Amino acid sequence: MQSLVAKRDDVVQSIATSISEFRDELSRHMDTLKRRSDIQAPIIVDVAARMTAFTRSLDQLIVAHHEREDTLAAQKRVIDQLKARIKAFEDGAQGTQ
Repeated sequence: MQSLVAKRDDVVQSIATSISEFRDELSRHMDTLKRRSDIQAPIIVDVAARMTAFTRSLDQLIVAHHEREDTLAAQKRVIDQLKARIKAFEDGAQGTQ
């Protein structure tokens, strides 16, 4: 009976040791991850700030592009109207000759 108790105690001790080693290893990995994230956090913040500025610039370019498109469309309408008026004037002048 004592040998069973001794074996059980050995198994319990072995499990406790394994759990302790696992906890220590997990703690080391967590510390490594924390150090890496501490190093990467400022880089990520910097990239985010640059992307914000880049996005703002792109938005301004898109707005300017649409404004130019609108201006060109308005100019085209005016040119088409002028062409129609000139054609009507020419057709009217030819009809009186």
